[in-house]
Amino acid sequence: MNGCIFSSMKLCFKTVFKSAIITVGVFLEDDNMKNDDLLVVIKGLFDKKTDEIKHYVDEKINGQGTLIESLRSDIKAVAEGHDILSRKIDAVDKKVNAVDKKIDAVDKKVEDIKRDMVVVKDYVIGVDAKLL
Repeated sequence: MNGCIFSSMKLCFKTVFKSAIITVGVFLEDDNMKNDDLLVVIKGLFDKKTDEIKHYVDEKINGQGTLIESLRSDIKAVAEGHDILSRKIDAVDKKVNAVDKKIDAVDKKVEDIKRDMVVVKDYVIGVDAKLL
């Protein structure tokens, strides 16, 4: 963006100097024109173009200020969304941890059942051997 401002300022300065050269050329043809009069005219042209440049730069700066404010509000919205998502992820993480604990408890119960089944199996084999 700054490149645009500076290239436009460069163009404005070129315009000022072209206007000054044309003015000097016109007034040099007029033999009655004095140097002081010529300088006053050139200064007036320069002041006019300088004011135009200042106005142009002020508009660009104000426009960028609006853009910055817009970006600031967008960044704030993203940050708020991030905070909400972070809280939701934390809640899901707590639920996953609770499920992990329940799965561990189920695994322990399954291991206990396996142990009990080995005892029952051995008992059944023993009873079966006595019956034969």
